[in-house]
Amino acid sequence: PLRRQRQMCIRDSDKLGAKVKEGKSPITITGLTPNTQYVKGSYLICELIDGNQETNRLELIEFKTLPISVESVSFNPNTATIKVGETIDLNVVVSPQNATNKKYTLTPDADPSATLKGNTLTAVSKGTKTVKVTTEDGNKEATFTLTVEEKEPAPISVESVSFNPNTATIKV
Repeated sequence: PLRRQRQMCIRDSDKLGAKVKEGKSPITITGLTPNTQYVKGSYLICELIDGNQETNRLELIEFKTLPISVESVSFNPNTATIKVGETIDLNVVVSPQNATNKKYTLTPDADPSATLKGNTLTAVSKGTKTVKVTTEDGNKEATFTLTVEEKEPAPISVESVSFNPNTATIKV
């Protein structure tokens, strides 16, 4: 006798949904938007026989997907050295990339060597500036350290040089 292959499937009310393995409970639907409410009838469950013949469909009840939590946060890079007058943009990386709430707060230390506006640090004097990032979801933290060096003095322009056997004159 020919044995029929049975498989559980889920159908979106508008298009094909994701397939799930037989006997798995609770049902897993992939490709849904995190932290989203789905109304009754958005998805139908049925059984596929031999890969294409469907049994009667059963309407799924209203459900809400879970949010994707932040696992970590970092700066890329987490250190830099710039000179007075230069700027650097801080690159904050929240993981996983598809986390539902990627909001964060940047908190600079009190060192006056650089100012923070948005994600940009501007070097104003020699020193070391530290900035801490804290995520809204999970309070994950990371630290960025900026070293500010003095700007090299501008070269002095020499207007003229003249020599006398006993004296020399340089005009600047």
